[in-house]
Amino acid sequence: ELDEFLSFADVLGATWIQSRMPVDNTTSRQVYAEVADRVASAGFGLAFEYSSFVPIRTLRQASDFVAEMATHAPRQALMIDTWHFYQCGDTLDGLRELDPTLFGYLQLDDALDPGPDTRFDTLNRRTLPGRGHLDLVGFMSVCEDIGLEGVVSIEVMSEELRQLDVDDYARLVASTTLEVLSQVQAASR
Repeated sequence: ELDEFLSFADVLGATWIQSRMPVDNTTSRQVYAEVADRVASAGFGLAFEYSSFVPIRTLRQASDFVAEMATHAPRQALMIDTWHFYQCGDTLDGLRELDPTLFGYLQLDDALDPGPDTRFDTLNRRTLPGRGHLDLVGFMSVCEDIGLEGVVSIEVMSEELRQLDVDDYARLVASTTLEVLSQVQAASR
């Protein structure tokens, strides 16, 4: 799979290859370090995503893991998804403690009220930035305050939004994201 991802990244001119680790033990960390080295040697960064569905499930655990991997290979970073950030119980105070050099990029999304199945929610109960209950303005303000720089990508998944025409979806995502970013700028004045 790594060879396939490296070829995709090359064709796309990607900066980062996103990663996860479904098992956390000595062997999986050794394999991850080998992957990190191969990814860095190919000229890409490896961005680790944590979530409640994997053993490394908090911002603190993830930042410690990324810092450890950075001792093995360059261009190791943390990718933070706002849905997972809040789902995992992380706080803005915890975000303020993040070493900005460990940050790679952000997936910005919002959440509808949770249902009984978190796995269903992650695929179907996310919503457009600013249209759910997550404190995205506070989150983005802290990111700005502590100097997190990088790409802000949008990951919105819901059955309703998958029904939209791609152009309409892109316009809607751009519009709602700009609304949130405008609120962040207004809050920082």
